[in-house]
Amino acid sequence: MIYEYFFTKFHRDEIYNNNGRVVSFRAIFESMFSRTQIHAGVLDVWSDYLKEQEKERDVVNSPLRLFMKPEISFSVENEHLDEERHYQFFKENFRLAVHDDNDLVVLKDVDIVFLPVIRSQHIYLFVFNLAKPAYEGIDNSADEAEFLDKYGKVFIPLKVFFLRYLFDIGHPKAFDMASEELTPRPSKWKAGFTKKGTHQQKLLERLREKYAATMLYSRMCYQRDVILSQAREYCQKTDANVLSGDRFKAQFEITGRLLTFG
Repeated sequence: MIYEYFFTKFHRDEIYNNNGRVVSFRAIFESMFSRTQIHAGVLDVWSDYLKEQEKERDVVNSPLRLFMKPEISFSVENEHLDEERHYQFFKENFRLAVHDDNDLVVLKDVDIVFLPVIRSQHIYLFVFNLAKPAYEGIDNSADEAEFLDKYGKVFIPLKVFFLRYLFDIGHPKAFDMASEELTPRPSKWKAGFTKKGTHQQKLLERLREKYAATMLYSRMCYQRDVILSQAREYCQKTDANVLSGDRFKAQFEITGRLLTFG
């Protein structure tokens, strides 16, 4: 319901605002529409949403997780920055991720750090596990290449900067994470996807709807109440054929807005 209404009839621009730390607009959310390339800004919002959810976790039985934004991986591929400036960019991203709290106090209790990566329109995740310790990658790609052959160009500098940061702040797990015995590996976590085909595409489309609705339902979506009330009315009073036509029209309008937005 909320998915159908938002992508066809909702026309307000600013959608998500977490006290100014993460602000997102309609065009970014619209990239969650069916068969549309997902904007990097969606991952910013999702990371922020997950960080807010961490505050409500079971502190006894659940590990403390830190979710980074994808821009932290962009820095390592910026050819115009020297190594020191690369590191300063990396360090600043960590500072912002913990909202200006003392780094040592925050990170000493963090069990797992998630770093999303976007390369050639493909999204995957590095997991820096401070509790084990371990380095892992989560990716639904069917490519069976060796870890460093596949991810090394991004993973190696991220690991170097991460270790430098841990030593800079005197993190108690710095030496454990620097051990040469730690071999990065693909995670054993299973996404549950079937091989590429019609069934996988349908599953991905359904997941788009669920993730979009989850973010739109969150308290940081300050248009939430308006969207919910108008979505109910729209879906209850609108004929099925009109709904289908609205979706078809929305596809072209959204594509145009995303091109304009960048």
